[in-house]
Amino acid sequence: MQLLGTVSGNFTSYTDLNAQPGVVYYMVEVINPNDCNPEGLKSGKYNSSISNIATNNSLGIDNKLQLTSLTAYPNPATDKIKVISGDFQKENFVLSVVNSMGSVVFIREISGSELSNGYELATDDLSPGLYTIQATGSESAGAVRFIRKK
Repeated sequence: MQLLGTVSGNFTSYTDLNAQPGVVYYMVEVINPNDCNPEGLKSGKYNSSISNIATNNSLGIDNKLQLTSLTAYPNPATDKIKVISGDFQKENFVLSVVNSMGSVVFIREISGSELSNGYELATDDLSPGLYTIQATGSESAGAVRFIRKK
């Protein structure tokens, strides 16, 4: 990571006008000029807070496709989640799971009837976090987010 710029404390946004082409990752650090020392056995003195990493990598769906509704339950999930949609009965499609960093962690081609009956997806090997399930066929696509908890 490299420092792109700084803003004063009264700003709530920053635009990277010189972003490099391709995928770029961003992280924000807020620095408190006065140290903070919360009370507690495990807490210590600190003067900054660092955000999660964000990216400009799009997880969007092709606009030429008809959008369809996906449902996933239970949400949050622990060991498995069921994905269902009645709109995919006539076509085969690719079902993928993407983590919050944009990496595909699961991908499989399945039939529309599998999804309309409810496709059960094992989640016990996924780390806790936010995931997006994407279903993409030749004519339609849908996406739904879910949380994998411990």
